[in-house]
Amino acid sequence: MTRSILIAFAALSLVPSALAMGQGDGRSCGALAKQVKADSQDVQARQAAIETLASDAELAGEAWENAEALRAFSPEQAAEADALKADYETSRTAFETAQIELSQRASALNTDIAAYNARCVRD
Repeated sequence: MTRSILIAFAALSLVPSALAMGQGDGRSCGALAKQVKADSQDVQARQAAIETLASDAELAGEAWENAEALRAFSPEQAAEADALKADYETSRTAFETAQIELSQRASALNTDIAAYNARCVRD
């Protein structure tokens, strides 16, 4: 997760410095710069959402574990434990899906940064 944040911050730092150089094709470089900036903001937003989803999954897991300890006392408590387990599994799946999507977006962002650097940044 931290790697994704670093990627996004690196992208934000590359765009202004490369634009200031004024090299490369202005239109395509400008469009790439806007795309990289938008994508890095999206990655940052997804990172924040993942942190919330991780917290939600952790809390759901703790609630399920607590209910599991009381399962044997009554059918109602067993049903509650089952419902909390389903909530936990749903939360965990949402978290895992969001992690995969973030990884894919970060990979696409890295590709865009590489294209921007190749086309627009000169030594």
